[in-house]
Amino acid sequence: MLGKVLTKEERRELRWAMVEVAWRAVKADPHWKKHFEELKRRMHPNQAIVTIAHHLLVVGWYVLKKHEPYRHYSPERIAYKYLIWSWALDEERRQGMTRQQFARYS
Repeated sequence: MLGKVLTKEERRELRWAMVEVAWRAVKADPHWKKHFEELKRRMHPNQAIVTIAHHLLVVGWYVLKKHEPYRHYSPERIAYKYLIWSWALDEERRQGMTRQQFARYS
């Protein structure tokens, strides 16, 4: 199903968005940084980042399908990410919850 999603002929906007996400993941997540460095030794960096983008798309699909958290993040790290995210949201977008409540219930 996800095999041809990121080819140049298919879904250009999705490819662009996922490549941007992949660059952010490579810079912020040690797992993806290590994976990118391994791929970069065997192929051009642009090909490596598209490969990372495809892997991220597959990971997202499995997380949504199985309703399980991303295995490289601990529950504490996920809660911290939600807390950081809550600081960027106003009270209306948090649906009246405090920042801590938003992080806990999200």
